Amino acid sequence: MPGFSNAEIQNAGQIQPHGGKYIFKITTPEDLNRRIIKSDSCLISFPELHFEIPAQRGTLSTIEGILTTSLDELSMLQPQRLTADPETFEKIEIFIKKGREFSVGKVLPFTMILDDPAGNSWMSTVCEFCGYKSNEVKTGGQVSEKGRKITLKVEDPDDLTRDILKVSP
Repeated sequence: MPGFSNAEIQNAGQIQPHGGKYIFKITTPEDLNRRIIKSDSCLISFPELHFEIPAQRGTLSTIEGILTTSLDELSMLQPQRLTADPETFEKIEIFIKKGREFSVGKVLPFTMILDDPAGNSWMSTVCEFCGYKSNEVKTGGQVSEKGRKITLKVEDPDDLTRDILKVSP
């Protein structure tokens, strides 16, 4: 199907020994472009918006994309709510409008929390002082001045089954 894109992620690995929790303060509109890998066990919350996205399908997106998609999904049933329960329709309409202001950076700062008991979610983070991306994995070759080179020593066949994540800037 031309133009079709699917960013859904299905877990093919094991549950990590420890869960993962990322707390990120969005302070600039550029922060909304941070990449997120959200596993199907990850709960996302935006405390200042009083909004929680339950664990559901895994996806690759950005902070803006996660928030916008969730608000779009909430909007889908608004026509039915208008007929069945106009009061609820109005409350949700106000909430969606407020959420859209967060999603485009009109309301700053705010917090996003990824809480994944399986530990398979990930968020792109960059040091605000030096620009170092602490969780970016580089392929072999030159390592940037602020980067970190990681070498994997293959000692047995299980080492060849390790997952490798490469994120381009």
